[in-house]
Amino acid sequence: MADYRSRVAGLLYDEGGLSKSALDTTAARNPVPDGTGHHTNKGITWAAFAMLGPRLGYKPTPELFYRMPKDIWMKIYKIGFWDAVKGDEIKSQAIADMIVDIAFNAGPGRAAQLTQRALNRMGHKPALPENTTFGPLTLRGVNQYSRTRNQQISLLSRLREVRIAHWQSLSNWETFKNGWMNRVDKLYREGLEIIKKNAGTGIVVFALAFGSWYLYQKTQA
Repeated sequence: MADYRSRVAGLLYDEGGLSKSALDTTAARNPVPDGTGHHTNKGITWAAFAMLGPRLGYKPTPELFYRMPKDIWMKIYKIGFWDAVKGDEIKSQAIADMIVDIAFNAGPGRAAQLTQRALNRMGHKPALPENTTFGPLTLRGVNQYSRTRNQQISLLSRLREVRIAHWQSLSNWETFKNGWMNRVDKLYREGLEIIKKNAGTGIVVFALAFGSWYLYQKTQA
């Protein structure tokens, strides 16, 4: 199963630090209530930080938001985003990393919808309703198309495709397209490397298992 710690360093690098960019119109609607205009820190919006505070056991103050201790960031990432798309239950690390990156960037509801859209474009039967719930049917579809190397590559490609199409539908696509494309292409390349590496590991494990079985059969002859 996938490990939520796989891409933490890469995600923190991609997100950077404090931001008060007015171009990020969604986050800018809910800035820190201290007049500074800051609305995002290490990829976490003030809205998400304030909403998740009572659930995760911290008081969402501006001072704590600016410090963003690693333990709090990790809780927000794990419980607020990774768990929201059932990351622990996804079999493919590459697929889990792509889906949770969508959740972190656009929200878990959008991640569910785009995942369902990607699965439907792959011919999933029955067709999944494209809603904002990452439920058992969506999870089953993800894992169904994660059994082989080729299936994982196909699903990873579809997720990239629907994500780009979503960005292109937004009014700020022209503003952010270069950064967004760099982000998704980097994640796609990383995913391909993970799939390739795991496929190689699977071959080695099979070979070792077969060798052990063969030697056992020889001893019994």
